[in-house]
Amino acid sequence: MTRNVFRLSPAFAIKPSVAMLLILFSVAAHSSAKPQSALQPILPPMADIPGGVFMMGDTHNTGDGMAKPVRQVSIQPFKLGKFEVTYAEYDIYADATGKPRPTIVKAFDVGRGNNPVSRVTWQEAVDYAQWLSLQTGKKYRLPTEAEWQYAARAGTTSDFYWGDAPATDHSNTGLTWAKPSTGGKDKWLHSAPVGQFPANPFGLHDMHGNLWEWVQDCFNPNFNGAPTDGSAWRSGDCSRHVQLGNSFHNGPTPVYERGASQKANPTVGFRLAQDL
Repeated sequence: MTRNVFRLSPAFAIKPSVAMLLILFSVAAHSSAKPQSALQPILPPMADIPGGVFMMGDTHNTGDGMAKPVRQVSIQPFKLGKFEVTYAEYDIYADATGKPRPTIVKAFDVGRGNNPVSRVTWQEAVDYAQWLSLQTGKKYRLPTEAEWQYAARAGTTSDFYWGDAPATDHSNTGLTWAKPSTGGKDKWLHSAPVGQFPANPFGLHDMHGNLWEWVQDCFNPNFNGAPTDGSAWRSGDCSRHVQLGNSFHNGPTPVYERGASQKANPTVGFRLAQDL
């Protein structure tokens, strides 16, 4: 008696070794899947800053001497963040590296997300830039003081990029020291979400007010002996670093106004520069 036996054509047969590889590949793909938000850093929108020469410091001779003597400084082209670094951007870094997220205090913050991150030390800002560089292959860093002031002026010679008088339609600042206020487009007694005020001619938002911003430079009480090539001043009191731009917590001050610290503060954040 003949028995009928069904066999696969050689063209459709799958060898055991190939089948096992397909199974292992499928299992590995599912087991290694992670949420994209945990893997992908948020790239900060960057503005192209053209090179040029400008007069850096207290050009109107109205300050306290910390931004004197005025000197001519040359700047090479670079990129600068259009906005201050946000909690959304920094929180990904904190979670990825196991570092604590900066805390929120209602008296100073409206929330996380698109609000500028604060309570970050100078070293933590440097570490974030280095981490983002490793993740993306781009060269992120803090700007130098000269680069920051050049970008904030954006080709202007006035105390503010819009003119010599403070304006609440252009910046989130208070009335005087430690007296936050509102008016015009400034509706916040604390830091505002980034990008709520008009950009300067270089496309940069919140260069005046919102938060002070860290730069690379060590603190010096004036500009005697400061670099003229746009580089960071790496001598002086390097236990403190320069902060620029003022904050919501203080009265409006000109573009050259300087502060210094090393500690985390609810009125201090940062934005990133990028080498070309």
